Amino acid sequence: GDLAPSRRKTMAKADLEGYTFERFLSDFGRDLAPGSSEFSRRLAIFESSLLEVRALRARNVEEGRLWIAGVHPFMDRTPAELTALHGNRSVAPSVGRAHGGGGARRLGS
Repeated sequence: GDLAPSRRKTMAKADLEGYTFERFLSDFGRDLAPGSSEFSRRLAIFESSLLEVRALRARNVEEGRLWIAGVHPFMDRTPAELTALHGNRSVAPSVGRAHGGGGARRLGS
């Protein structure tokens, strides 16, 4: 069965309350020196990504979508780093577009 809207809303907030960059580093085995310029740069990218995940979760709850956006190991990567890691997929049509759907959209684009 379907989850009640109040239950979905609770699930959408629950595991991101108080989620920190330090926990992210621990969760994904990243080793950055606190106070370094690289730490500060990655922290800023992570915080922006976390805001996007929270906004996407809220939108999914409002629209009644059942999937929940979550924390992932690429939250401290720049768009250029993500392109290098995953390749540029903009030249290949997505399955969703081939069938008339909107296709997937990467956060931040």
